[in-house]
Amino acid sequence: MSGADKFEMFKNRLTKVYRHLQKIARKQNISCYRIYDHDLPEFPFIIEKYGDTLYASEYKRNHSLNEEAHQFWMMQSTQVMADVLSIAPENVFTKLRQRKAGREGQYQKTAETKSEFIVEENGLQFIVNLADYLDTGLFLDHRTTRKMVQEQSAGKRVLNLFAYTGSFSVYAAAGAQHR
Repeated sequence: MSGADKFEMFKNRLTKVYRHLQKIARKQNISCYRIYDHDLPEFPFIIEKYGDTLYASEYKRNHSLNEEAHQFWMMQSTQVMADVLSIAPENVFTKLRQRKAGREGQYQKTAETKSEFIVEENGLQFIVNLADYLDTGLFLDHRTTRKMVQEQSAGKRVLNLFAYTGSFSVYAAAGAQHR
């Protein structure tokens, strides 16, 4: 399969998944959601939409591309993402996910851009940062579990011993207010 055919395959897959998820997100009034999770081996990305901004993290893999070819591949991949999702290329943030011994450096700043912005989920507001860290600050695949915490914490006191970003604590506090 040629390089152009692979990008067309990626574009088609992303288009199909986005059309479906976009409808669901609109019905549920959700502006932040995961669109793609390593669906095609040739495009090892997690792609998440945060309003009019896109976060794409590439899983590091052993590929036969030299640095220049990889940069070109990444540029083409990012352009496909921006085109399919109608997002300005400057609003696409990319990161590289790779295994590190003992999670070394996973939670360290990777940049110092102060590019935080507020997103809303289920009526609650969160600050996310798509540029300065590997993780965004709001794990979108935990939305259902956060909602369960909110519902089950009504009338209770909650101690979150595993707080990383604080989002579960925010949901618990919101639930506790509804006694």
